[in-house]
Amino acid sequence: VFTAAYRGEALRVFSIYLTAFLLCISLVGTVTNRGRLMSVLGFVYLALVLTACYAIVQRFLGVETSASLTDLKTNAGMPGRVYSTLENPNNYAEFIVLTFPVSLVFCANIVDRRWKTLACATLVIPVIALLMTYSRSGWVSFAIAAVVFLALWDKRLLPLLVLAAVLALPVLPDSIFNRLLTIGSTADSSNAYRLYIWSSALHMIRDYGLVGIGLGPGNFIPMYALYSYPAARTAYHSHMLYLEVWLEMGILGIVSFLGMYLGVIRRAIRSMGHCDPLLRYVLIACVSSLVGVSFVFAAEYVWFYPRVMFAFFTLVGVTLAA
Repeated sequence: VFTAAYRGEALRVFSIYLTAFLLCISLVGTVTNRGRLMSVLGFVYLALVLTACYAIVQRFLGVETSASLTDLKTNAGMPGRVYSTLENPNNYAEFIVLTFPVSLVFCANIVDRRWKTLACATLVIPVIALLMTYSRSGWVSFAIAAVVFLALWDKRLLPLLVLAAVLALPVLPDSIFNRLLTIGSTADSSNAYRLYIWSSALHMIRDYGLVGIGLGPGNFIPMYALYSYPAARTAYHSHMLYLEVWLEMGILGIVSFLGMYLGVIRRAIRSMGHCDPLLRYVLIACVSSLVGVSFVFAAEYVWFYPRVMFAFFTLVGVTLAA
């Protein structure tokens, strides 16, 4: 806050961070037994399924194709990308990655078999919604989360996951298959745009990486204008969480973030060996989401939108509570 050129902007963003931390701490302090844990997971499940249903409705009503979200030249024929209640398709894909594994554990631990079967069946809806976001980073992160989940649960199931993925490729809609082919392609303008922004951000870190430029887009935008390339003149953030945390908060910011992030994952994995099955499965789900979303962190600054930041810290709170 105090190293920022515009301290009012930094204080505004700091208040959002503080709210997210308080949400996390509140979950840790109040989720003190299995009943409360299942209640929280139940609300997460409802949020996931209801937003997915809304995304399906969006598809039927029609979503306008936006040139600001999609390179229309390299993704010709791709329909508009659903975003449900999160205003941005990438945000919504991140939300699904953060909430799907714990929702799966909630459904699997419902006592009544009929309700359990129905709840598990409804999880197909978020998967369909994820596909319709056309978020490449979201797809990759979801796949990573699935691999981590099975690796921690039962490694023998990993070959079945690979087989299912291979068998699914021929039946994928052309728009989804073609979208997969653009992952990492510099012919796609959004990929090329990120490369220019990352390069500029690295130059900014070279000059300000020790103490940072201060929190918020109000501090980033005028500074970025001094380092930007002609092909990417304007940007609200660095399009990578790791770069943004370092750039805004300096070396102490990135070190403390990675320490917290990796520390939560480490503590969760260590706790799996001496807890009952429910808590073990919850911890497996939390770790799979946290590891999966690390890929999105490398492609997006997901905390630019408080709605995703709150979802992330909700997951951290559930992990620490378990």
